Amino acid sequence: MLDSNGSNTTAAAGVACMARSAGGSLAGKRAVVLAGTGPVGRRAALMLAREGASVTLTSRTLQRAQDAAAAIEQRFGLTVAAVEAADCAARARALDGAQLVFASGAASRLLLEAAHWQDHPTIEILADANATPPLGIDGVDMM
Repeated sequence: MLDSNGSNTTAAAGVACMARSAGGSLAGKRAVVLAGTGPVGRRAALMLAREGASVTLTSRTLQRAQDAAAAIEQRFGLTVAAVEAADCAARARALDGAQLVFASGAASRLLLEAAHWQDHPTIEILADANATPPLGIDGVDMM
């Protein structure tokens, strides 16, 4: 994958921070990449899968999610699940059983409300690639 305006760097930095926060390994974790069909999301999904996580990527439409997952499998031989999640409530349902959440949506686009993750029983680590307020994940701050 060629670097599309820094997408490799953004995805790699996010995944590296997640790995560091997880003690060095993401293997065996369930990861959800919100808005995962764009350049950053696809790269993050690929990198998380390469690190041994079971990855699901979301999109507003199932076809876009399936196309992105199929492209990753065809090019890299890694299986990524696809889920349609057109609104915050659907994205919250996609987090069921996930330990890792990587938000990769467009600038200033809310992907997940704080109520959907703050008391979630399995979420361990959140990463938000959006640096333009409001952030993609409500209730988190920029580092």
